[in-house]
Amino acid sequence: MRWALTQPHHGNRIPLTLLSYVLGVEFFGAEPGPTLLVNAVLHGLATLLLFAALTRMTGAPGRSAFVAGVFAVHPLHVESVAWASERKDVLCGLFWMATLWTYARFVERPSVARNASVCLAYLLALASKPMAITLPFVLLLLDVWPLGRLRIAPHLRWMDLRPRLAEKLPLFAMSFAVTLVTYGAQRAEGSLDAAQTLPLALRIQNAVMSYVGYLEKAVWPANLGVFYPFPDSYPIWQPLSAALLLLTVSGLALYTAGRRGYFFAGWFWFVGSLLPVIGLVQTGLHAMADRFTYIPLIGVSIALAWGIAELPTALRRRQTAVTLRVSAALVALGGLAFASSLQVRHWRDGVSLFEHTLAVTGDNPTARANLGLALLEQGRVDEAVRELTAAFQLPVTGQQARVAVFQTLHGAGREQQQRGDLIPAIVLYRAALAIQPDVAVLQLRLGHALLAQRRADEAQVVFLAAVESDGHMAEAHAGVAQAAEATDQPALAARYYRQALQLRPGWPAIEQRLIMLLALHPEADD
Repeated sequence: MRWALTQPHHGNRIPLTLLSYVLGVEFFGAEPGPTLLVNAVLHGLATLLLFAALTRMTGAPGRSAFVAGVFAVHPLHVESVAWASERKDVLCGLFWMATLWTYARFVERPSVARNASVCLAYLLALASKPMAITLPFVLLLLDVWPLGRLRIAPHLRWMDLRPRLAEKLPLFAMSFAVTLVTYGAQRAEGSLDAAQTLPLALRIQNAVMSYVGYLEKAVWPANLGVFYPFPDSYPIWQPLSAALLLLTVSGLALYTAGRRGYFFAGWFWFVGSLLPVIGLVQTGLHAMADRFTYIPLIGVSIALAWGIAELPTALRRRQTAVTLRVSAALVALGGLAFASSLQVRHWRDGVSLFEHTLAVTGDNPTARANLGLALLEQGRVDEAVRELTAAFQLPVTGQQARVAVFQTLHGAGREQQQRGDLIPAIVLYRAALAIQPDVAVLQLRLGHALLAQRRADEAQVVFLAAVESDGHMAEAHAGVAQAAEATDQPALAARYYRQALQLRPGWPAIEQRLIMLLALHPEADD
């Protein structure tokens, strides 16, 4: 529990998510089935809370049910539920919806206790995933519509805005604090290094293209993959056209805010809640990701549900209009559910997932390297080596991409070595060294894996390379000595044991090995 509540995880402070994993393993063990079932249950609860909150705010259960239904079955949300590591999405979603529901209660009858319940729900959302930092902004949008507590047409008055901001000051304070903490953790983790290799102009272009791409996938969710590679460049007309479209829709939402508040609130819910992950501050190699739409897509669904409800009003027969709306909603939800059922099939294992990703997003080293790792997990070593080799023959966009693939292989190799699976570990280490050949720590691990396989000659060459990469690493000198001892070179072993002790005086294990070596081979004492 101390680890879950205090330690960052891949550049994020997500104590509640980590605690949920700890409790899950405590109750169910480390089997994937219960973990994924918990994800599905959390997603279902979030869906019910979304329906309850929207119904309470709008008094429109039919439209609220449609929004909740889209949230429940949209194919873009498969990744958040079917990927065990995305527990943070569904957990954050649950407490995001809980915040909406408690806020609706607070608006009905404001009190300190009800405001405190809003703050508690929001704190739990932030503790699940930092993306919830935009939720106070969304609550301001809901004050405009449907709650009617804030008017922005014909103009926004400070005297109206001030009390709405004042009641949300604790929320904004928590959001600001989490933003600072997350930025510091991401920086310490090295996750922000991509910003140093991807030009700002390219990141801005990708951001506007991603907004349009998410809208396209929301309406037509085809060719979904777990990884979308960052492009080398865009034809300039594409980001300009995307920016023009976004500005036009945003201007229209502002212009019609007084008459169609649902369009204003829904559109800026989508735009604002996507902002932390849109890539202006790049934290990875992806151009976009399906999981990032888990919360933002709700805004699009709101605008669509209430917008479509206005279309059939010209029909003379009210019953016909209702029938048309219900039929259209059922057809849409049925189509989305069917598409999700197809998408779920790709998540049955890592091989099928990354084979599908390569098929729909094009060949790229990150997806191909992960396919190789998935094959390795299934014991298909020859196929894994072929895929990993192919991954490193592909052009890589930027040094950051090379570093990410290197870290993936290095981490996977270390995991295999800790399990005692030395042959896959050696394959992964050699593949990683093909990208960055002078990393002493990696050479050291490869040397020990070879030594454990009784391939002392190969291990000695690798340990010597580690010494050359970092002459101050005592472990590398000790590795050379151990390999030399295993290949019956006592004089060489004694020399490198002494060098290791010079770098780390009083190292008990190496002192003992040197004493035993000299006892067996007095001639090695020069």
